[in-house]
Amino acid sequence: MDAGFKYSFYTNNREFTFQDSKGTRTDVTSFSDRTEVRDSNYEKIREQVEILYYRYGQQGSADEFAVYLCKYTEPYQVVLARMPRGDTLDATLNEAQKYISDFKRDSDYEVLRKLRPIDSLIAPDILYKLTHHFKDLEWKNLKNPKWQDYFIFEARQMVHFSLSRTGVILKSEVRMGVAAGMPDPRREQPRHFYFDRPFLIYVKKRGPDYSPFFAMWVDNAELLEKF
Repeated sequence: MDAGFKYSFYTNNREFTFQDSKGTRTDVTSFSDRTEVRDSNYEKIREQVEILYYRYGQQGSADEFAVYLCKYTEPYQVVLARMPRGDTLDATLNEAQKYISDFKRDSDYEVLRKLRPIDSLIAPDILYKLTHHFKDLEWKNLKNPKWQDYFIFEARQMVHFSLSRTGVILKSEVRMGVAAGMPDPRREQPRHFYFDRPFLIYVKKRGPDYSPFFAMWVDNAELLEKF
């Protein structure tokens, strides 16, 4: 799956500090909607971002929010949400969906769903590679009577996920070897969509009937690119 953004974001030439759930701070590479020298794509880059919800915290660093980085990606949607983690990933996804639904009922929704001139966005680059061996399946015979003389000698899944200023790439490969044998005054303040704390990222097909087919909680800087 390749979900390229219609307009590539700008590379953030400064270090972006990500703080994980244990308080460890790491400088990582990132991309942004801002640039020191504006070009012809500046407004287009900002216009492609859709705000799914924004909840003010007691301090700016405690604000919670979710965004579509590009509302034009078809047929997939890439969502980033900075929010507290629930007991499970499913619980976190459900909570995000609730906030998104509630946000649409805001009387100022049509204004708040867009990046305003005073708002800004920064997201870290992500490179995630995982290979999982299903050892509990290996070296076991198949149950189908027609294949009972065959056994599984290899069972593994490989997942490659990357997020950068140009878009998202998600690849998954499975290998199996078988052998015989209220109005808030804070709304006048800038909103900073900075994913500098643990956050949720998920990918789904567009439409209300589709559930996310990929979800990941980014808890630390292990999957981020060091600056």
